[in-house]
Amino acid sequence: MVFRFILISIFASAVAHATSNVIAPSGTEVSFRYSAEFIFDETTGEDEYAQADLHSNYLFGVLHSPHILTQFGLNPADIEGIGGASVPINIQIQSVKEDASGEKIVSYSASGRILLNNKVLSKTSSLTVRLPYDFSKTYLKKCTDSHYTSLGDYWYFWDPYRQGCEKLTDDKVTHEVTLQLKAIASAPHETSPNLKQLRGDNGNGEVLSVYILNGFSESSQDAKDEGRAGFAEVQAYFEDAGYTVENVDKHRLYPRNRYTKRLSDTLVVEVNHQLSNTDIGSSTITFPKVFKEAAEKGDIIVYLGHSGLGGNLDIPSLNLKLENAGEKPIDFKKNKYQIFYFDSCSSYSYYLPTFRALKPQSKIDIISYGLSTYFATSGPVFSILMDKFLNVDPAETWNDILKAMEKPIGKSTYLLNVGGV
Repeated sequence: MVFRFILISIFASAVAHATSNVIAPSGTEVSFRYSAEFIFDETTGEDEYAQADLHSNYLFGVLHSPHILTQFGLNPADIEGIGGASVPINIQIQSVKEDASGEKIVSYSASGRILLNNKVLSKTSSLTVRLPYDFSKTYLKKCTDSHYTSLGDYWYFWDPYRQGCEKLTDDKVTHEVTLQLKAIASAPHETSPNLKQLRGDNGNGEVLSVYILNGFSESSQDAKDEGRAGFAEVQAYFEDAGYTVENVDKHRLYPRNRYTKRLSDTLVVEVNHQLSNTDIGSSTITFPKVFKEAAEKGDIIVYLGHSGLGGNLDIPSLNLKLENAGEKPIDFKKNKYQIFYFDSCSSYSYYLPTFRALKPQSKIDIISYGLSTYFATSGPVFSILMDKFLNVDPAETWNDILKAMEKPIGKSTYLLNVGGV
């Protein structure tokens, strides 16, 4: 199942606010606007809005192009992209006209938010990239990922500047599009998490409730799967920190642990840790049920797994699976302060807008990534997050916490950020 960005004009109000509530040590959230055109494809059965939706998706891929990185002095060996767009993006169809050859040309404008590397913003107030013009000529199998070669995934790996893909810089195939970037007021970097409320009676009495949801990388059947290894790594973290470990469910594929420790006379930490198949296309109900439990009871909720192009944590899809299993939908507690951490690829794009809309701004902080993240570095980054929150000492500012979390990845950056603050 492929989830494209939802880019339709009814969401204009979502990007109309003049301020950014995102803090990112290595990046800045700015607004953008561009105009573009493409040849309408009569063969798809989709209208001009749906095709403009697809057209805008290609922005995601090109922002990860090594060619674009080197333009701004960034090393593609260290950093895999300059940024990512937040969705939904506002789309406005400007015109649909026939040209001299009889082709139907769709012109549209797009606007929204984008989280960009600070080194890019220090050098420019605009970005010029190539997006498709004639969809029928853009797909070249050699110019996409060697594993995910389908046309449905093509936008995700779109790089018209790749060696051997010179055809994709022909004006008959693609057009240059310029994004105009505009600064917006941002949250002050001295902003801190509300630990007083988080560690107080936040709905669980003296218990600080933490939920950690590990997903598989490739297969639940593989004993060496990186997700299973990550589950063991998380367990080892709490064992080393002196937590009591209880195997709540010894299921061969989907084990669940509970870790507990009293940190003070008034604070007990209880961690529920689940390994499950997080693919939205999976028939198992384990993940939807435990995510519902986490969203309703947890103070800190950590997701370590694939984004599934935005689908794995799609709330309507999770609720449908719950309904089919005879369960009630997820009930997000409006008055409960929560911190969500989405350690998954481009979670800023997919999940920050969705989850920020579920609760009042003062009641939710969402840690996400502007770029792809990897299972190999998940453990060290996660450990620092836990170190910062699961102790009795006062926490630092969000900016300091995020800086510390990015240290294990060296010269790289995943554009780690917190939104909703």
